[in-house]
Amino acid sequence: EDLAATVEALVPILSVGLHELVRQVTHHCAERGLALEKIWRAYVELFDRVLRQMRGSLQEQRRKTAATQRALQEVKARLREAKRRHPQDMQNAIKDIETSFMQRQQDQEQELKQALDENGALQRELRAHRRELEVWFPGFSFYQDSYIKSALPQRTTGLAQ
Repeated sequence: EDLAATVEALVPILSVGLHELVRQVTHHCAERGLALEKIWRAYVELFDRVLRQMRGSLQEQRRKTAATQRALQEVKARLREAKRRHPQDMQNAIKDIETSFMQRQQDQEQELKQALDENGALQRELRAHRRELEVWFPGFSFYQDSYIKSALPQRTTGLAQ
């Protein structure tokens, strides 16, 4: 920006100085004055073109800088929001995991209780069957594995034909 202002300030001074130089040279030799005037106009045109390009580049760079600054501000805002939400999100995640774990633990405890209850019922039933067996066949435990057992015909568990 300072360079553009400096160039703009120098162009009128250079223009007046070169115009006066062209006028004096033209007074002595018209051909040389005409050539010097063409050179002078080419330089003025070149300075104007460079100045316009510099201004355009400067404006484009300012637009890019502004867009980058906006993007940076948006990212910073998202970061602040994420930092603000993070503890609550972590608490929610921990709470969800704890709830899920507690539910699974309760389900497992319930299954264990049912299995223990069923096991207890089966053990009571087994004791009752053993008592009945002892009532119907006293001393069965002594002769159940007798050598005569192998001589008895084997029963099939299927339906009789």
